[in-house]
Amino acid sequence: ALFVNLKEHGMTLLVSSHILSELEEYCTHMLVIQDGQVKALQALESAAPQASTLPTQAGMRLYSVQLSHPHAAVTTILDKLGLRAQHHSATQMTLQIANDAPSAAQTLQALIKLGVPVADFAPVQASLAQVYKQSISAH
Repeated sequence: ALFVNLKEHGMTLLVSSHILSELEEYCTHMLVIQDGQVKALQALESAAPQASTLPTQAGMRLYSVQLSHPHAAVTTILDKLGLRAQHHSATQMTLQIANDAPSAAQTLQALIKLGVPVADFAPVQASLAQVYKQSISAH
């Protein structure tokens, strides 16, 4: 809780750890040092599309969409918008949208306008473990 509070107040923290899951809540960048050499420096937000376990096309980004309740026509609405859910349950789906803010905003606006009960709409974020694996495999 202390690190999260310091982050919220704009403080920069340098934390060294091998337990990546403990850093998830407050980490924004990852620096990989091996044998005294910097091997990778990565902003976690920019790593999300490449590090996801779901396939994405170049220039696209995955978005998680949570519905407040099931909607019977959601698949038909997605088809109408030219979208296909990569993972889909009654109230959760993952959509591939162009990696720019206007496209995400237009998609969200269209879903709501067509009656989809969107409760949450957010880019899929890479885990630290995914970013780490990606960074060491690149070197």
